[in-house]
Amino acid sequence: QGIRVVLADQTHLYPIRYTLDGSRPTAASAWYDSPILLRRSAEIRVSVFKDGRPVGKINRDGFTIGLATGATIRVTPDSAALPAEAARLVDGIHGTIEPYDGRWVIFHDSVVDIVIDLKAKTRIHGLGVGCLEDQVGDMYLPRSIAVAASRDGEHYDRLFYRRNLSVPALLTRHTVNYYKNGLKVIARYVRFSFTNANVSPDPLKNQFVIDEITLR
Repeated sequence: QGIRVVLADQTHLYPIRYTLDGSRPTAASAWYDSPILLRRSAEIRVSVFKDGRPVGKINRDGFTIGLATGATIRVTPDSAALPAEAARLVDGIHGTIEPYDGRWVIFHDSVVDIVIDLKAKTRIHGLGVGCLEDQVGDMYLPRSIAVAASRDGEHYDRLFYRRNLSVPALLTRHTVNYYKNGLKVIARYVRFSFTNANVSPDPLKNQFVIDEITLR
């Protein structure tokens, strides 16, 4: 299990240097010449160098590899997300501050259930999910987030619950990550349940945005 990362620059003229530990790349950092296979979580920082000096800005991206990465996922209702969209939720690649970066999944339904199937009973120590809020773009945090686990797919025990304010705490676009650590659970299925804040009288404007469900 892992994530294959491909790097590219606009010039295709100068070498790309990168780090995997979140540190600033230098002319002595690893040289990119083929796709990078990540087998554990990492923060990649990348820069292009010319004559030993960086050209342009440093780009960075976070990747999380855990129990949910690449797992089978089921979204209810079926119409809430296409299979390719649903797969983004567990692809290990975190959404940026841009809601249309191809990583976030936007939901309009009043209630959405997302079930992760780990294929076998697995010990779970922690969970997480990211959300994006943008009042100008009519994107609000879910009114509530509930997470439950099950060994058989029928009987679920709650692991996490969060209820959010109907009015954004910040007016500017921002991301919010929810985590629960210190769990001691054995389960095959983990269900994330979201309820829409339904802030706007226009149903088409009632939406919430999530990305990267993590389990460890």
